[in-house]
Amino acid sequence: MPELRIVDEALWEAVKARQAAIDHPAATAEPAPFWSKQRPRYLFSGLMRCGVCGGGFSKISAEHFGCSTARNKGPTACTNTRTIRRDRLEETVLDGLRERLMDPEIFKEFVTTFTAEWNRLQGDRAAEGAARQAELGRIRHQIERLVDAIADGTPPASVNGRLAALDSLSCPTARPLR
Repeated sequence: MPELRIVDEALWEAVKARQAAIDHPAATAEPAPFWSKQRPRYLFSGLMRCGVCGGGFSKISAEHFGCSTARNKGPTACTNTRTIRRDRLEETVLDGLRERLMDPEIFKEFVTTFTAEWNRLQGDRAAEGAARQAELGRIRHQIERLVDAIADGTPPASVNGRLAALDSLSCPTARPLR
């Protein structure tokens, strides 16, 4: 209803064109530079967590990082109001990596521990896969027995429910039998 408009048609169309350009930047003539959207601005952006609530740490002023949860949701969500200067944080972490992690003995221990944990996780995954395969084999065997029972003259209505349940277990994405 044109009489209810609060902006004229030309302004409306200009705003819609601008929104489309923002929503679909590929449609604009000048694509955004590759690095402008791919990398965080600061070295540890997105990598820090609050030690109190587990929420993210983010830039809260020109030079400080702090708990986003405490800042945005208040003291009922997190009581951690401490901040850290970006330059101090980067210096501390990089010095720690340089001085401690690069020590050959510590690095050797890290590699040993990492390898043991990786192997444990891979073993767990393999055991879980084997258990699933064994369960699938049991279900398929039960399905075969029920089909054989129907072929031997057992009324299908008496085994149909069990057969449908087993079929859904053996292939969860398949349609149920009728």
